Amino acid sequence: MGRYKSTISPELKRNTGKCGYRYKQAQSMATQRHIDKSKAIKLPADLGQIITPLLKQ
Repeated sequence: MGRYKSTISPELKRNTGKCGYRYKQAQSMATQRHIDKSKAIKLPADLGQIITPLLKQ
């Protein structure tokens, strides 16, 4: 496949089910993991304007 074993092994461990490795199942599992991972919290601009001067003190 032209990939290192260290790249393929985790993919197979993470995405092999009872019927073996199936690419569609692997893709849906990867998509779900992406949805479930924690997201960065965005700071509203008005709150940033209040906090920035306080941090500079």
